[in-house]
Amino acid sequence: MKVKGTLVKKLQIVKGKKGNKNWIKQEFLINTGNEYTPEICIQLFGQDKVDLLKPFEAGQEIEVSINVHSKHYRGRYYHSVDGWKIEEVEYKTTN
Repeated sequence: MKVKGTLVKKLQIVKGKKGNKNWIKQEFLINTGNEYTPEICIQLFGQDKVDLLKPFEAGQEIEVSINVHSKHYRGRYYHSVDGWKIEEVEYKTTN
């Protein structure tokens, strides 16, 4: 699935350790321009994915390839939106 919109904000990089493995993630907000709930928080998990966001700044139009996951735990569902590819949106001019 792909989502297009304006990069609103990069959130802080979060690092941790599970067992003897280190992990890193970063979340960011994208405004899709939709009438209802236009902002989506997308997470990037792993150094290779976090690096995808580095060249982009707030205000840029981007397209993000995502996977949406739901997990059931103790009678509740928890959702995540994981990004795995980010591209700059290039607008074509017609003459």
